[in-house]
Amino acid sequence: VIDSPWIATFPGLAILATVLAFNLVGDALRDALDPRLL
Repeated sequence: VIDSPWIATFPGLAILATVLAFNLVGDALRDALDPRLL
């Protein structure tokens, strides 16, 4: 890992992007479908 840090960097960034996308989609769905938040 010391010689090639991208082995850990790119999967970490992919996981981060996936989690962020799921959070944004979940928030958008909650805002669109929850009538109590009006």
